[in-house]
Amino acid sequence: MGTFGGKKKVQAPVYEEWSGNEYTDRAREGIGTYGDWVDNNWERLTTAPTAQDFTDIVNKGYNTIWNDYNRSAIENIKKQNQANYNRFGNMGSSGAMYGNDTLNRNLNDLASRIYSNMYGMADELAGNQFNRNLTSLGTVYGMYNDAGKIATELDNQNWDIRNQNIAAKYAADVQNANRGSGWNWGNMLSGAASGAATGAASGGGWIGGIVGGIGGGLAGGLSGNTSGNQAAQLGSSIGGIYNSVRGNSGGGTTVNLNTQGGNILGNQSSGYNPWRLNTRY
Repeated sequence: MGTFGGKKKVQAPVYEEWSGNEYTDRAREGIGTYGDWVDNNWERLTTAPTAQDFTDIVNKGYNTIWNDYNRSAIENIKKQNQANYNRFGNMGSSGAMYGNDTLNRNLNDLASRIYSNMYGMADELAGNQFNRNLTSLGTVYGMYNDAGKIATELDNQNWDIRNQNIAAKYAADVQNANRGSGWNWGNMLSGAASGAATGAASGGGWIGGIVGGIGGGLAGGLSGNTSGNQAAQLGSSIGGIYNSVRGNSGGGTTVNLNTQGGNILGNQSSGYNPWRLNTRY
């Protein structure tokens, strides 16, 4: 370990990232498979089938019914003709014609009912198939989302660890760079650490924490009269306004860090304003 001015050099802690396990590995491997399946099948599965698509199946299912209908129709026609001969002696009388017309209407009505049932069955089959298609699509898409969430959670966790390592290295570099420089690095570290913690907790995340840490550390180091608590307060305030800066980055009114810094430092002891380095209070 190196030394600085006869003292051991501060080494920043390095947090270890998690490599994952079989569960996360399988989830990451499956993401591409699930996504490809959805890409390749969504259009087909979201195109609703029609009753016409199931005509062959329904015709086969009703084949026996039509055979029974035809056999029954022939038997009834024969019986009707025999009854007409027995009653009227011929097929041309008005009574015979009326009987035949009534039988035909009944046979046509029965055939219409059969056709209607066939269409209803075909339409039901089409609807059932469409629902199954959507269920399959939803199932695989759900697997894709679940696997993605698992992998993303691991990536975000390791991303946070990398950023923590950056913040820890920054704090160590500040301490090492300012030993023997005349800076109040004790207050600087106190302000940086407290400012970073509070800046992150105030909603700025790790970026807000780093911004708060820089501000708190700078205030603590520049002013020998600024206490660690005052430096921490400054760093916390700076970390807290990070969200305002970020929230307005796309347009509208942005926060002026010079103004904000001046207002915050206005309550501190005399000295340089780190946001207006050319201005003395």
